[in-house]
Amino acid sequence: MAQRNFTQNLYSLSKKRVVIDVEVTFGSSGSPTLATASAGEAPKNKGVASISRTSTGLFVLTLSDRYQRVAQFRGTFKAASGIVAAPDVALKTATNGTAPTGMVITFTTTAPTGASNIQAVTDPASGETGYFEVVLEDSTV
Repeated sequence: MAQRNFTQNLYSLSKKRVVIDVEVTFGSSGSPTLATASAGEAPKNKGVASISRTSTGLFVLTLSDRYQRVAQFRGTFKAASGIVAAPDVALKTATNGTAPTGMVITFTTTAPTGASNIQAVTDPASGETGYFEVVLEDSTV
């Protein structure tokens, strides 16, 4: 189980529901970097150990702690200018890493392509910011 002090004001029928907010900036070739807080801002990415890109549009987010399961994973993007390059995000896998590694979440980013708008795996454009919300359950009850 997670070893954190969580705020208890989240109402849910699921016991020990945990929400982790993640902010990521993307550089050239889709390279992700966890955002850091500016002076006077609240700390960002609490509960997140790292993020990396394994191939085009495929990313691995490692949390600081282990959890029972992912209840929800969603993301949205903000373009540096114009329209975002990869507006859609999909959860691929979520497993607990070998201790002491926390939960490892793999996700893809996609965008519609061609006249038929079929989704294709693609990287976010350089300068884009991704905002992700991970909702986890930390109880077996």
